[in-house]
Amino acid sequence: MPSCPVVYGPVTYTRDDGRTLARIGVKLPYNVYTHSVLALDVPNVLLALFDPYVVVSVDAGCSWEALATVPGDLLTLIAAPGARAYGYGNEGSFLRIEAWKVTYLSAPVVITGLGVDRLNPSHIRICGSDATVWDSQDAGSTWERRGAVPVNNPSVYTAALNKINLDHIVVGLTSVGSYVSFDGGLNWTASTGLAPDAWANVMTVQISPADGHVVWAMGIELGSGDKHIYHSVDGGLSFVPVIDEGQANIVNGQVLAAHPTNPNLLYFVFGSSFGGYGTDVYKYHFARNRLTRTHNDFDRFVSIEFSPADPSCIYFGVVDENIE
Repeated sequence: MPSCPVVYGPVTYTRDDGRTLARIGVKLPYNVYTHSVLALDVPNVLLALFDPYVVVSVDAGCSWEALATVPGDLLTLIAAPGARAYGYGNEGSFLRIEAWKVTYLSAPVVITGLGVDRLNPSHIRICGSDATVWDSQDAGSTWERRGAVPVNNPSVYTAALNKINLDHIVVGLTSVGSYVSFDGGLNWTASTGLAPDAWANVMTVQISPADGHVVWAMGIELGSGDKHIYHSVDGGLSFVPVIDEGQANIVNGQVLAAHPTNPNLLYFVFGSSFGGYGTDVYKYHFARNRLTRTHNDFDRFVSIEFSPADPSCIYFGVVDENIE
């Protein structure tokens, strides 16, 4: 657990839902985004993407240093057992990080979601931008395709794979909402409840690591243009809007972070440097239907991670914007 009031790197943290945050003790370059913050299964070790680097902390986020230079399209890091991580980008970059070494790999598709077998870190499953699903048994060296796509010519915004059960996949699509599979992509079912006419863009999906029946999503009703954050209790088969634009600042591709031990809790953020607005940290409790907000002076947070030692400690990837 971090104990430093000042951090030296592009990641801050809070222990009180964003009311107070560790100060950044170094000047960050303008408009460089910390796209992913990731806690490994080794105490106090974190990785983050801070373009053009993978950076590492071995003191619970108090200080950071560059581990390797990586492609600029790399946006997402996923943890694997044994202090391993995988990373992928929106233009095809794919890599593995193990023993402080970065290995570049090839994937058969542009990856939109990746899951790791919790019992075997070399078994990974990916979903592509074309909604195809692929398995690798050798840590990403070779691939085998599974199943079929949910619709003809799909365009995938995002895919979420259940951390406990890789057969459970939810994909967010352009125009046609989302689809869910419970057999690893062999069969798909359209989600209901996203829009009255079923036409919706679903841009962000999170399966709760505490309960795979609970799925959160951010989407737009195409008919009305209304944006919502949605909630599902049946693994993504049906959704109900629980947060509307009048309640919170909802933006395309909103970063959602499902609490690792409490399936009722969702965190998300909104930030902007325009007019010196700062950043809102939202916490939503489903069972209580309660949305709370804290505000801070950081320009923007673009990634969220919970401490494995204590999930009340939340890390935020920072960007120092300089936008006129």
